Amino acid sequence: MRAYDLEHGQLLPGRIADKTQRSWVMEGSPLTRTTSADGRWVYTMYSRPGGYPFIHALDTVQGVAHCIGLPWTADQAALTNIRLGIRDGKLAVHWKNGRAWLAVNTTNWRITHVKSGAFPWAWVFAGTGSVLLVLLAFGGAVLRARHRGAEGPSLPAPV
Repeated sequence: MRAYDLEHGQLLPGRIADKTQRSWVMEGSPLTRTTSADGRWVYTMYSRPGGYPFIHALDTVQGVAHCIGLPWTADQAALTNIRLGIRDGKLAVHWKNGRAWLAVNTTNWRITHVKSGAFPWAWVFAGTGSVLLVLLAFGGAVLRARHRGAEGPSLPAPV
């Protein structure tokens, strides 16, 4: 990538690239883009068939770039359903439907998987435990009643 001098109408010498990723060629097709609120940072997500998709983070003031590889090994055609945004001071990588996938910390470029919108299995298991206790108590009452010779609690007739 090269910088362009708007005042003089010419390309500036040198290229803008992530100096920490010298061996990685940043090439691909842009899929989605967002900018920071002040317009200083431009984030573009690229697909790279035969490689890993990545986000190119460009500091338009300092002329510095960072390249963030994304953990994706499946067919990259599905990535056309991804959008970038800024949420809570982090770069948000989410699906078109709004479901979060990744968050990128823009100070250290670390990626975290976002669990929001995930199915609340912990609550299901907690609820299952309560239901099991009720069923055990009910079953215990039926067994005690039968042991005493009674018929036990009656259940409603099927409709």
